[in-house]
Amino acid sequence: MDQTPQLKPLSYSPRQEDERLVSGKGQFADDLPHDEFLVGYVVRSPYPHAVIRQIDTEDALQSSGVTNIFTAEDLLADGVGGLPCVSSFTGPDGAPLFKPPRPVLATDRVRHVGEPVAFVVADSLANAIEAAESIEIDFEELPSNSDVEKAFTGATQIWDEAKNNLCYDFVRGDEQQVEELFAESNHVSSIKVHHPRMAITPIEPRSAAAQF
Repeated sequence: MDQTPQLKPLSYSPRQEDERLVSGKGQFADDLPHDEFLVGYVVRSPYPHAVIRQIDTEDALQSSGVTNIFTAEDLLADGVGGLPCVSSFTGPDGAPLFKPPRPVLATDRVRHVGEPVAFVVADSLANAIEAAESIEIDFEELPSNSDVEKAFTGATQIWDEAKNNLCYDFVRGDEQQVEELFAESNHVSSIKVHHPRMAITPIEPRSAAAQF
């Protein structure tokens, strides 16, 4: 007789959206009528670490269908702040951990591939992309690192406030007791696990359409 315990979920929420999505009836922001809408296109950094020497949008602003092009300088002039970090953490010593600023558009330095640098507004996506390709950005590439272990041992400092590139550190349980138990054990096994990068790719992020 099978004695394997049967595991059941504590609760179940019926999926409401499957039928319309698999039948092609899903409604997304891009499906809305947008003849009079403008399109925004983000120009991103191709470098993981670099200084932004200059951004020249003069020629791009003359491109067909372009309404405006914004850089960090424009946002700062208009008083547009960065994206707030809503979570606060403390380290093992109780001191608050560093919360890096998240500007909407990079100011004088980029710190990861894909960081937003400029924002193009045009009457169509094609025109926005064409204008984006006309923007001249002078990057001075800086040393970068993609190895977590090397980041702690003298790699380029990304944030001056995050010593040894450590931004999040926590300890749970009694560390001393754990070390004592290991010391008393007859056998100790260890394993190193390399976890791949993870990128969440929803069908559509939070979107909005506005007319004013």
